[in-house]
Amino acid sequence: MGIECLAVTRTVTLQRVVQQLDKQQVQRWKNHIAMLVIFFTSVFLFFSIVQSEKPANDSGICHYALHVENDGPVTLDVPITISAKLDCASNEDEYFYIFEDDIQRTVQIPGHGSAKAVFIFTDDPGTRMVTVLVFQLFPSPKRVAAGNTFFNVYEYIPGSLHFSGAVINRNNHLIVTTGERTNVSLEVHYPTEVLKHSEFSYSWSIQETRFTTTVPYKIHIFNETGIQLLRAAVVARVPSYDGTNTSHFKWGYFDGELIAKDPFTNFNISGNTYLQHGQLLDLDITCNGSGPVDYCWKILPPNENETNLSCIEPVSANECSFPIIYYFHESGDYMLAIYVDNLVSSVQRNIEIHIYDVSLRPQLSTVIIPVVCTVLVVLIIAGAVVVHLRRQTSYDVETADFDFMTPEEPNVIAIETSWEIMRRSLLQLLQMRSVYCTSDGATLTNYGTILRTQEEINTNSAQLNE
Repeated sequence: MGIECLAVTRTVTLQRVVQQLDKQQVQRWKNHIAMLVIFFTSVFLFFSIVQSEKPANDSGICHYALHVENDGPVTLDVPITISAKLDCASNEDEYFYIFEDDIQRTVQIPGHGSAKAVFIFTDDPGTRMVTVLVFQLFPSPKRVAAGNTFFNVYEYIPGSLHFSGAVINRNNHLIVTTGERTNVSLEVHYPTEVLKHSEFSYSWSIQETRFTTTVPYKIHIFNETGIQLLRAAVVARVPSYDGTNTSHFKWGYFDGELIAKDPFTNFNISGNTYLQHGQLLDLDITCNGSGPVDYCWKILPPNENETNLSCIEPVSANECSFPIIYYFHESGDYMLAIYVDNLVSSVQRNIEIHIYDVSLRPQLSTVIIPVVCTVLVVLIIAGAVVVHLRRQTSYDVETADFDFMTPEEPNVIAIETSWEIMRRSLLQLLQMRSVYCTSDGATLTNYGTILRTQEEINTNSAQLNE
């Protein structure tokens, strides 16, 4: 009995020892696995950071690339700086840069990711080239990249003129506004280091007026329209870069051309905007801005107000004067938007157009006036006929043949014939009637007599013949 109890006790003790050993072994494995995870995570992060510092292509492999730049252009006897930057260069590796110009002058500079070299050209202005070669020294010397750069070497100082507020038209002409301040500036194209250590003086010729300044700009107001010629000159005192404490002078000449134009200050629209249906819209547009101008116009509905009209296909005119002719197919109210631009200013006007219908009922005046005119013509014709008939009956007078002459009075009284009576009557119609007054104040109208003396007949005949 005692032996069995001892065996059971040893068995229980062994099981407990095995369980403790299993727990310790599991804990050790867990610790090992955690350390391995931390190790591999650190390695992964390290390579990720290193890889992110180097540019790579699509395949993940970094290739060397060299970028070469210069700070030109320059003039003769002025230094120019050539800069080289190497992509994929390691900060721990050392590289060797060789700069060589087109006359076989070389500059060798050791470095890491970038290097610079300075060249001075003393003769033969023109386009020059500098080539850069990069070699890796370790683990074995080899060339890893190459590149070059081009620049111009001038005899005179290079630069350009600029005009503030100027616009460029379709013919590449510079346009400025008259009456406004224009900043005319001169930009010298020189290396930065040379600009810092040099002294400059400027002279200007604008509209035959000359100025001298120590700053590279001049404020000017153009008052005349048309083509304006400008000239500028710059003189620079440049230090010598040969190690001596001396200086030399460089200069440059520049000229420019621009066109000054008047802006729009007055815009006139003449013509009828209240039309009958069927009439043409005929407007004359004038303004006092300088030409040539570009314009366009558009017919809009009455409720639409175009505030920013743009010309897709503008019409050009040499002067700011042009007509607008349009036919409206339907009556109603419209809005006419007009836009004019001469590059220095623009103007837009919106005009209301009214088209009303014409009534087809004939007006009363179109009926009364023709009727009244017809009646008057008939009355005039009838009156003329009556007057003519009355005068015709007055001409038909019988001639009585009475012989009252005595032998002692021959040829004193002559008898008028019918033809003579008609001629005398016609003459009386053309003359004023003779009015005689009697002794008692009464008037007596004498219409002539049948019997006339020979002297009166001869007188009347002579007047009629005249």
